[in-house]
Amino acid sequence: MTADNQTQIAPKGSSRSRRQQKLLPYVADSILLEESGMPWLVRSSIVAATLIVALFIGWSATTRSTEVSVASGWIKPSGNIQAVQHLEGGIVTEILIEEGDIVEQGQTLLRLESAAVGSDLALVTGRHRALTFRAERLRAFIEGREPDFGIVGPSEVPLAESQRQILAGQIAAREASRQVFLQQLNGQQSLRNGLDQRTLNTRKHIALLQSELDARSGLAAKGLTSRFQLLRSQQEMNRAQGVLAQIAAEKDQNARAMAETRGRIEELDATTRADALTELGSVSDELRDMQEAMLKQGNRFQRLELQAPVRGIVQVLNLHTVGGVVNPGETIVEIVPINDDLVAEVRLSPRDIGHISAGQAAKVKFTTFDFARHGAVDGILKSVSATTLFDDDGQPYYKGIVELDQGFVGDDPSRRPITPGMTLSAEILTQDRSLLTYLLKPVYRGLNESFHER
Repeated sequence: MTADNQTQIAPKGSSRSRRQQKLLPYVADSILLEESGMPWLVRSSIVAATLIVALFIGWSATTRSTEVSVASGWIKPSGNIQAVQHLEGGIVTEILIEEGDIVEQGQTLLRLESAAVGSDLALVTGRHRALTFRAERLRAFIEGREPDFGIVGPSEVPLAESQRQILAGQIAAREASRQVFLQQLNGQQSLRNGLDQRTLNTRKHIALLQSELDARSGLAAKGLTSRFQLLRSQQEMNRAQGVLAQIAAEKDQNARAMAETRGRIEELDATTRADALTELGSVSDELRDMQEAMLKQGNRFQRLELQAPVRGIVQVLNLHTVGGVVNPGETIVEIVPINDDLVAEVRLSPRDIGHISAGQAAKVKFTTFDFARHGAVDGILKSVSATTLFDDDGQPYYKGIVELDQGFVGDDPSRRPITPGMTLSAEILTQDRSLLTYLLKPVYRGLNESFHER
């Protein structure tokens, strides 16, 4: 070290004497450094560095950092894909949709050939109407009124007239039988009237005979008439009383005959009514069978128009040719519902499954939208599969379902809607820990693995 350097190391404003200054060139560098002490700038730098390290350690020990498990996945409806099938099959006459179309619930997708089904439906409907008219005719006959067939179409006028004629014939046949019995009853009533008149005349005759008998008895007691005349009057009286008794017997017989005739009339009414009721019961049974058959044929006719069961997107259309044949039970259209809540199906790594459970928060980032500009969508992990599944490459994973808080990305619901099939990455928030723990994790792992290796 030169004298100039030694002179620069000495602090300014020193009170050393000129003699001491002259001795400096002969003092060793080590002694000079030891005596002069640490420079102020170095000492300040060390203190500052120590404070910075201490502050960093304190900050990293108190600052929490959230651990996440990243899983890839895609958007799917919470409901299942709807498969549109046809029960009986048939020939396609019209295709009204294409793959990718959005369809509304109840919208017609395609139509099948309807000639045979329409013919069967018309046949069953006609039979049902005929039975309905027949049942109304029987009810009118039973209740003794005019039939009410309701609104009669042009093609049903002959049927209604036919039933009216049958009703008129039934009534005429019943009245004809009734007239026979009524004529019998009228004859019996005439006979009864004659018997009543004979009874009256006989009673008058008996009264006269009784007066004559009383007179002759008085005269016979005085000896003014012969006993023979008295006996003859007595005989006349007895004969008249016998005639009156015979008339009474005939009247009883006549009353029984009239009662029997009235019974036959009542029996005629009851029999015809019972027959009509029996026929009405049979017709009602046929009507029920026809109603079931008509319902089946009606449903079959309605099924000729395949309709969308839900609002959604046509994902698969397996038939593209008019005139093509649909087999019974064949899936024709597959629709992805879009009214259902959308969920994210993600594949969780078995390495992270020990830190993942249902109910944890998640942030979902969509591949199609720039995360830096539009952000992520919050969600909740709703479920985790009970065991591992395997993808097409044989790699194991756990299936998780993340329920999204909203159906769009960003702040505007009308822009950037989330639709089924979108790919994504989901960050499952597993736990939080201090930043210091996170920084020292490699150190801990290295120490744990180093001190027990051979």
